[in-house]
Amino acid sequence: MAGSSLGFAFRLALVLGSLLLSGGALLIAGGGAAQAQGWGIFDNLFGRARPVQPPVVQLPKPQRRVIPRPAPLDAGDAGSKITARKSSEPEPAHGVVILGDNLAQPLANGLDEAFGDRTDVAILHKARDGTGLTRESFFDWPKAIREFLDAKPAGAAKIDAAVIMIGSNDARSLSEGGKSYPFDSDEWTAIYTRRVVAISEAFAAKKIPLVWVGLPIPKDDSVTDDMAALNDIYRDAAAKTGTTFVDTWAAFSDADGDFTATGPDVNGQIVRLRSNDGLRFTRAGARKLAHFVEGDIRRILDQVADPNQPAAVPALPGSAPDKEQSGPTVKTAPVKPEVGPVMVLTAPPAAGNGRLDPPGGFPPAGRSDPLVDAVLIKGEPQATPPGRADDPTWPPK
Repeated sequence: MAGSSLGFAFRLALVLGSLLLSGGALLIAGGGAAQAQGWGIFDNLFGRARPVQPPVVQLPKPQRRVIPRPAPLDAGDAGSKITARKSSEPEPAHGVVILGDNLAQPLANGLDEAFGDRTDVAILHKARDGTGLTRESFFDWPKAIREFLDAKPAGAAKIDAAVIMIGSNDARSLSEGGKSYPFDSDEWTAIYTRRVVAISEAFAAKKIPLVWVGLPIPKDDSVTDDMAALNDIYRDAAAKTGTTFVDTWAAFSDADGDFTATGPDVNGQIVRLRSNDGLRFTRAGARKLAHFVEGDIRRILDQVADPNQPAAVPALPGSAPDKEQSGPTVKTAPVKPEVGPVMVLTAPPAAGNGRLDPPGGFPPAGRSDPLVDAVLIKGEPQATPPGRADDPTWPPK
């Protein structure tokens, strides 16, 4: 009986010991985990409250930026004179539409200032940021221009001139017919040129003079050659379609032909012309950019106002002249060349026979100046006239 009691007690001790060991292990593990969070086993034994952990904040996933599709050309800003015009005021007689990308908008702003004194001229702002001639799926400029010209423009009786400045977003590959072509390849150049010509022909078909403004020199040297290559396309296409091309490259370059952010404005003051990104323009730069386009627009408007002036309307290649515009031939002044003959201002005078003096000699043949011979040839000193400031005699005579 005593042996069985001892055996039972021994087995009970073993069970209790295993339970204590298991509980201690769990307690140590829990205490270690709690201690890792700033709360330990002794804090539980002595009644310390468990610290409250802050909730886990789930950061929102970054949203992909979606660029909205540009509005059609019959919507958007119509120009400062149109938006500020009262209902009782008449509409401006002449409309000048400005088309293009990010650079065309400051050009339109500069033209607003340039034509601020002309209440009869409205500058129609139809530029679209982020557009170009390479992504027709995003914005098809040739198609949009054709639809715009077929409809009555908002804000003006008619359009007398058009200005386009585009290409700052076009140094990239383009697609056509399900195929992609890298920038500046032969296929790319051919397709891009067709799109440029299509725009010029759309305005020529409506007998609206078009001024194509070239891209300015950029700050980033890696895209300088790309911008120059695009200007070559615009210049060549303008020569083929009769479009006026305005080169702005040298206007925003320094004396060495490099990019400069500052320079003379339209008043000759040295100011900042370009923004920090090295591509866009400040207000002064936009006004200077408009200065190089202003002359062509004024010439076009003067020809519209004066019926005796020859029409400044480009003709489509191979098209016949308009019989309605036939009339007496008007003589115009010859075009002044941009650069005249080189003349050396420090060269000695030359006669027609090759002599280095004018005909008859200098001085005339058979005559000489005694004073010139004495001073310049013989080197003889000359007496000081009495009473002159350099006369050293004293008292003065």
